[in-house]
Amino acid sequence: MSRVYSGFTIVELMVVIVISAILMMMAVPSYQGFIKRNNVQSLQSRIAAAVVTARSEAASRNGVTTLCASNDGAKCGGVWNDGWIVFLDNGEGDSGVAQNAKREKDERVVLSFSNTGNYTLTVQSEEDNAAVDAFSFNSQGFSLNKTRALVTVCEPEGDIAYARGLIIERSGRTMTTRDLSGDDGIHESRFDDGFGNITVNNLSCG
Repeated sequence: MSRVYSGFTIVELMVVIVISAILMMMAVPSYQGFIKRNNVQSLQSRIAAAVVTARSEAASRNGVTTLCASNDGAKCGGVWNDGWIVFLDNGEGDSGVAQNAKREKDERVVLSFSNTGNYTLTVQSEEDNAAVDAFSFNSQGFSLNKTRALVTVCEPEGDIAYARGLIIERSGRTMTTRDLSGDDGIHESRFDDGFGNITVNNLSCG
C-alpha cells in the first residue's frame, strides 16, 4: 500500500514569502503615516484643551489666567516645543505682579504639559508672524492683550502633508485648520479681519 504525501514545494513557499514581503513593504509607509498623523493631531488637541482650560479657569475665578510656553512645568520660559503651563495670573505672593504673563512662585498652576516627543509646535502672531510666548485671558474668556495667533504642529521630518494648525482668535475661540482647497491634503490658515478681507496661507513647517 503506497502512501500519498501532501505539502508545499520549495517554489510555492518562495512565492508565498515574496508576496508577504511585498505586502509588508506596502503596509509600512501607510502605518508610519498613521502614526505621524495621530501624534500631530494629539498635540493639536492638547494645546486646544489648554486654551479651553485657561479660559474656563479665568471665568470661574473671575480673574486672569495665562497660558505660556514652559520648559520645566513651573514657570514661563523656553519654547512651546518644551511644553506649557496654565496658571492664575493674579500676582499672589509678596513680590507677585498680577497680569504680567510671568508666573511668580506662589501663583497657582492649574495645568502643566511636557512635550517629550520630537514633534514641533510653533505659535505666531497673525499680524506680523512674530513668535508668541503667552496668552492671557480675562474673566469673559477674551484675550487680554487681543492676541490673534496661529499654532502649527509638525512631524519630525517637516512633511507639510501632516501639518495641522490651531487658530486662536482674540475672543479666545479656537478653530482647527483644514484643507480649504480640498484637493492637495495641505491645511491652510484662514483669518478674516471683519471687514471682508480674508487671508489664506498654507501651513509651514520650515
